[in-house]
Amino acid sequence: MLNTRKNCPVCQCYSGKKPYAVYDNTHVLFCAKCGTGWVVEGREKEELSCEIDEGSKNYESFVSEQNKRRMERYFDIIINSVSKNIRSLSICDIGCGYGYFLSIAQKAGARSLLGLELMRKYVPIAKKLYDVEVTTEKATKIRERRKFDVVTMFDVIEHVSDLKEFILDVKSLLAPKGIIVVTTPRNNNLIGSISKLLCRSFPGIAGTFLNAQGYSREHIQLFSNKSLSIFLGSNNFKTLKHFNLVDIAAPFSFYDFPFAEKGTFTHVLAVAFFNFMYKIHLFPKNKQFVVAQINENN
Repeated sequence: MLNTRKNCPVCQCYSGKKPYAVYDNTHVLFCAKCGTGWVVEGREKEELSCEIDEGSKNYESFVSEQNKRRMERYFDIIINSVSKNIRSLSICDIGCGYGYFLSIAQKAGARSLLGLELMRKYVPIAKKLYDVEVTTEKATKIRERRKFDVVTMFDVIEHVSDLKEFILDVKSLLAPKGIIVVTTPRNNNLIGSISKLLCRSFPGIAGTFLNAQGYSREHIQLFSNKSLSIFLGSNNFKTLKHFNLVDIAAPFSFYDFPFAEKGTFTHVLAVAFFNFMYKIHLFPKNKQFVVAQINENN
């Protein structure tokens, strides 16, 4: 269920402001204290990924070289953040999709690997492509028999309707001194700020810019750097690394912008503009990357 209340899901601060129309039928409130945005009206939470068939364009995008390089980059950051040898690590990837990240860890020699994924059709594809273990079981079942040194969540938390229940499930999967890795769009960059100004009168245009930043109609939690830090700290995690990066999962041509749908001249112009911004290194850092460790002293 959507959080229709005007209390921030992170800091509980009350927002009496009028919601922003980020998309035509999706309205978002932003907390004045911590900067969290949350959907209060609009489409219910969709599944973590689009319905994808193996032969479709979407499938090709999710196993594209661009997305593979992205996962390899993530893996390098994680290994440099964790003191243990990779061969001693057990890793659980929540929202693992086709399991490419798990395949990288498997090749590196990780001791134990598991992917959690809502989409049942991804399980056999992950097995076929990368020979990795992926399950649709819930964390409440997994935690009874397995614990992990590292739990990763790449572009997952923004889809979660109940943050409190979700983070408790994540913590239940962690071994002592376990580490979580979170990536999610950040709403406090330049384009995000400009888009909020446009939302009141031009929701379609604002939605187009936000979509290029990694937002979509599926996202119901929009974190600022400050609010993500507050959320993790309040749930007994100590941040080891927290930084921003430019992170595009698929070519811009893959995205269907609210103001510029695929197949239209406007879409061609939007793709060309964002590609230009990206190539000349003016595209804002749209994602935040956090490595945090469970704090057992509290």
